[in-house]
Amino acid sequence: MVSKAISTLMEWAEDKQADASVLPSAPSNHPSAGINAAALIKELEWLGCEIVLKDSQPVVRGNKAAITPDLLDLLKAGREQIIEHLTAQAREDYEQEAASEPPQPVSLPATHCEQSGIRRDPETGKLHIFGDPDPRWLKERGWEWNEKQCRFMAPYPHDRSDPHPRYFVSARPAKKDNRMTGSGPCSLCGFTHWWRKVGDTSEGWTCSVCHPAPNGIATITPHSQNTLDATA
Repeated sequence: MVSKAISTLMEWAEDKQADASVLPSAPSNHPSAGINAAALIKELEWLGCEIVLKDSQPVVRGNKAAITPDLLDLLKAGREQIIEHLTAQAREDYEQEAASEPPQPVSLPATHCEQSGIRRDPETGKLHIFGDPDPRWLKERGWEWNEKQCRFMAPYPHDRSDPHPRYFVSARPAKKDNRMTGSGPCSLCGFTHWWRKVGDTSEGWTCSVCHPAPNGIATITPHSQNTLDATA
């Protein structure tokens, strides 16, 4: 059965949200000196509740049924202290967030941009620095400082020390090796001329284009081999 104190707490709701209850003020004759607002808020958190400010009013959310009558009386008595504590905490959080934001980049003078910058070599496609550009400006464009070479390097593969694209190795489908069956083209030359020494019972065929048969050796082809097998 819900106690009278909990029923009173549920009647705090001035908001339409079911999980929020505005904390009422204590009677004017209720003692409020010495109330620790931070300790009350911690106690509520331990019970599964929280207090937040909404329209400058303290609102209780969470497991409100766990609040005892004694704690309810303390919350009413410390209403003003709770508002002051939450307001100060919100101000401190805002100042810390503002201090943690990175500084906005300073725009460089127009004369600097005209006398310094990045140039692309039309023949190699590599990027080169001319003049004395600002390091921040280079880092914003992906350039990184190299300790070994003591210079800024362009993003890969546009730096002058990166290999030319013709040396890049790209993945390609593997060619099928038909040497065992002789039923397809050679993976090197693409021809389908296979041979094997007559009487050779080992598996595999040899490409007659890449490796012609020596003179004076009787050879057999996959087609003639199939013909022999069919008449055997």
